[in-house]
Amino acid sequence: KAGQDFKLVTDYEQKGDENMVAITYSQLPKSVKKGQRILVQDGTVILIVEECGEDYVMCKVVNDCKLGEKKNVNVPGVKVEIPVVGEREIKDIEEWAVPNNADYIALSFVQSAGDVKECRKHCKGKDIKAGQDFKLVTDYEQKGDENMVAITYSQLPKSVKKGQRILVQDGTVILIVEECGEDYVMCKVVNDCKLGEKKNVNVPGVKVEIPVVGEREIKDIEEWAVPNNADYIALSFVQSAGDVKECRKHCKGKDIKAGQDFK
Repeated sequence: KAGQDFKLVTDYEQKGDENMVAITYSQLPKSVKKGQRILVQDGTVILIVEECGEDYVMCKVVNDCKLGEKKNVNVPGVKVEIPVVGEREIKDIEEWAVPNNADYIALSFVQSAGDVKECRKHCKGKDIKAGQDFKLVTDYEQKGDENMVAITYSQLPKSVKKGQRILVQDGTVILIVEECGEDYVMCKVVNDCKLGEKKNVNVPGVKVEIPVVGEREIKDIEEWAVPNNADYIALSFVQSAGDVKECRKHCKGKDIKAGQDFK
């Protein structure tokens, strides 16, 4: 809550709560001074520095907010060695922006040309053309390319038959089954597309044991939807009420109150 004390500590082994969180940037206490602003979570959490210790920064919260896990930190006017293009940004670029042919990418807290170059490094994907053959293999040790990818669902060849549709990457890649082998499914690509890494797979009308709320979805819910107070969450390929319940499990955040102490 606005007005409460909030502490940033550099000991990442400490478990955070409504009054304190740990940060990975150990030099922050030496990089800021009293009165400076610290922006957290894409600027949705605004802190004012009150005191700097050897391994902590005590702040005052400016605005009511919800704070999620593993959020970015920026100090306007101070060059800090915190990656602008971090794990979350790389995942969003490679697994959403590239496959969906985004017109542009907006980066928060760009500090140098190097940040833009780092972003461009991840703006790649596999070009797949309509009409080409495409193979799905169950041997996850194989390295994919424009003609083949490995999938984690080993039972897929036994779950589909010729003529069925397979939807990959939230339905942006559409395949038609041509042939099923012991450890592969040979398909025909329906549409031109770009394929990213570690994408979801769905076969309409077939119940497969592939999580609807997987690692990517959990990260998006906990690190974006909850902190930004999203009105609703859209899930792709929901197959049962259990998928919705699994989603709800991750719709939580830390409540921070005005006037409280925060370490």
